[in-house]
Amino acid sequence: MNQSLNIKWTSLLINGLISLLIGVYFVFFSESLSVIITYLLGGGLTIAGLILLFLYYTGKSKNKQGQALNLVQGIVYVAIGVVIIVKHDLMLDIILYIIGLWLILSGISSLFYGFRLRKHMGTTVLMIAGGVLGLLGLSVFVFLDSVKNQTVSVGLGALIMLLSMMVLYYAMPVYRFNLRVKKEQETLKADKDVPFKIVENQEEEKINDEPKAE
Repeated sequence: MNQSLNIKWTSLLINGLISLLIGVYFVFFSESLSVIITYLLGGGLTIAGLILLFLYYTGKSKNKQGQALNLVQGIVYVAIGVVIIVKHDLMLDIILYIIGLWLILSGISSLFYGFRLRKHMGTTVLMIAGGVLGLLGLSVFVFLDSVKNQTVSVGLGALIMLLSMMVLYYAMPVYRFNLRVKKEQETLKADKDVPFKIVENQEEEKINDEPKAE
């Protein structure tokens, strides 16, 4: 009987989708676009913080903890939002570092899953895709200034999109494989329970056939 891959197909799906979005971001990357995204992010956090502060000052809830949470979250959101808007150049580097870190972690995850997939399905594609994704994430840290170049970012984004689609491709085969293994295990368990049920039924019939004392 086959053993489960111990791979969550949802992990492959999420990793693949997020990596695909990162690839799209790099393909259309420009400093002006990044500045717009940074302002939207900072503005959104600032507005959310102001709304929470408004709810705190106008709220008459008896839930003291909830009110205090609104106050703390509001202050933190406003502070982070203002910093993002003022220091948008620094935020661009931080966003790229976060993307690089995600690619490294996603690549390691896919590489680990790829080793298991090779054992059960005889394919090394996922393993290779994970390894390359991890290296691309590392390159973002090492060549940060080069990544900001439009030509480099487009090539990087196209490669990330290709690798992310390879990761996505294996999500459904893994799901079907684990589902088949689960059904086999349930069938085997049911077959093992049959003899015990037969013996139990025979004992019940024997008790019923015994003459009752008058």
